[in-house]
Amino acid sequence: MIEAKSIDAISPEKRFWRFGRIESVRGLSVISRGPAAAIGEILWLVRSETRRDRSPRAWQPPQGLRLEVAGFLPDGRLLLTPYGDLTGIQQGMMVVASGQRLKVPVGRGLLGRVIDGTGEPLDGGPKPRGRLVEITPDPIAPLDRRPIDTPLWTGIRAIDGLLTLGQGQRVGIFAGAGVGKTTLLQQILRQTHADVSVVALIGERGREIAEFYHSLPEAALAQTVIVAATSDSPAILRLRAMDTAFRLAEWFRGEGLHVMLVVDSLTRVALAQSEVGLESGEIAAVRGYTPSVFHLLPRILERAGRVGQGSITGIFTVLLDGDDPTDPIGDAVRGILDGNLYLSRDLADRHHFPALDVLKSLSRLMPEIVDDTHQQLAATVRRILAKLDKNRDLVLLGAYQPGTDVVLDACLRIEPALEEWLRQGMEECAEVTEALASLAAILQAEPEVQRA
Repeated sequence: MIEAKSIDAISPEKRFWRFGRIESVRGLSVISRGPAAAIGEILWLVRSETRRDRSPRAWQPPQGLRLEVAGFLPDGRLLLTPYGDLTGIQQGMMVVASGQRLKVPVGRGLLGRVIDGTGEPLDGGPKPRGRLVEITPDPIAPLDRRPIDTPLWTGIRAIDGLLTLGQGQRVGIFAGAGVGKTTLLQQILRQTHADVSVVALIGERGREIAEFYHSLPEAALAQTVIVAATSDSPAILRLRAMDTAFRLAEWFRGEGLHVMLVVDSLTRVALAQSEVGLESGEIAAVRGYTPSVFHLLPRILERAGRVGQGSITGIFTVLLDGDDPTDPIGDAVRGILDGNLYLSRDLADRHHFPALDVLKSLSRLMPEIVDDTHQQLAATVRRILAKLDKNRDLVLLGAYQPGTDVVLDACLRIEPALEEWLRQGMEECAEVTEALASLAAILQAEPEVQRA
């Protein structure tokens, strides 16, 4: 039996081996003297209940609040990040080292479930069962990656026709608040042909998580795992929700399945990492983000891709601060991702959905996964949209005289039909062959547009 306040009686060589004692709380972090533990290791808080005579009872097996080792102070004390609320923590309480990093259950038994970042259920169901694995595996060797050569059809005309994605691609959806990111994600999840979907909802309001869950059709939900961490969750729990979602996707990929991984949003993951970094003593570098954020982003994004017989197609939303395209997180991930889908507030204000700005968007893998005819068709549409955009002010001001430029005249005549083709209802699923055929028919109606 070890009493909560008898740690000083233990010999120095064993004092900080497995047990430690809480000395103070700094902000949202806990500082403890001992135990001997590594970065990322899980510690358990031991709550010692006392009788009236103040003699401590024997501590119970570890349960309750978990803490993760986030760093070390110069005098050897540990900086711990809690996975829950600190209410009720007292100075002198004991912590015990688990000797392990966080482990989460994986397996097909999690399909249709909603869990948090530690694998605990959020849907009122029983605790998920499955093999426990650590959430941070070894990095993928570059030569273990297989080429991406298979298109991923989303059922969205603007994406399939002009910005074709591939199985195993990593793509970002960049937009400000309220432009339709979540709606586009729901549409992709409903219509994309994937064996399994893993959705990480990071930093969302509880109402939004419930709405997202209930919006998915029963068939889609049965092949989906949702990992959620609400905005009021501790920062470390929001980070681990992202890690847990990736670990689940990696397990399914290891089974040879094609996985659709959705992270909404990557910006809130970065904010969570920045919070943890600031509590650990980091100094903010760029617009309040700590240096560890820019180390974290490539490390997690590189976990997606095609490996072995399976693949992970990653779709990550990036919330642009004030619709600013030079937002630090947007800049940091743009060069890492294989494609960027930009949503335009101007299009959303005109009730044009999906509000996809084709000219600012790009799929780097499209030339490698579609035939020449498809590629030329998409290139022609981009040239038409670019010409219309370049001359839009002249046309709106009435400064352009019809007949001055026959190519521009042709582009203006097909613009309404082209805009109608780019629009798509939430419940509408477009078959790619029909979408390309209808697009080709629009262009053939005005042969002059080929010269755009």
